[in-house]
Amino acid sequence: MTKQWEGTSQPPRAAAVARFLGVLSAVGVFVIYLAGLAVSYRAAGGLDVEVSDSPTWLYPVVVVGLVIVGSLGLVAATIDPRRTSRVYPWILVGIGTITQIVFGLVLTEQALDPRNIAVIVLPPFTAALSIAEFARELRNLLRQQP
Repeated sequence: MTKQWEGTSQPPRAAAVARFLGVLSAVGVFVIYLAGLAVSYRAAGGLDVEVSDSPTWLYPVVVVGLVIVGSLGLVAATIDPRRTSRVYPWILVGIGTITQIVFGLVLTEQALDPRNIAVIVLPPFTAALSIAEFARELRNLLRQQP
């Protein structure tokens, strides 16, 4: 016989543990996202090209900024069901991620063996994937009742 707890099929302790694990997962995924962006920024920070009088540190800020803005749009679109499009935020995340990968591959001073390629490609790719998981975890946490 299944006992019901205030309209849910979970006992209060299980619901609290599930909520705690959801928060922990969301925080963990967000930390991975930030780490991926930081490593990607550092790789793109090697861009040593002078274009007019622009400081070179702004180039990676713009590229990583695309990923951040797209990520925020993706999180907002995932949380708010009234938003109609998730395509545009994904396009921004995709363009920023691909640009970060290209920057990393072009600017590396090391040989492009499989290990180095993995080290260059994984951080921006992981950041892009983790923001989707973060949005999903956040949506689930907001959907749960206190």
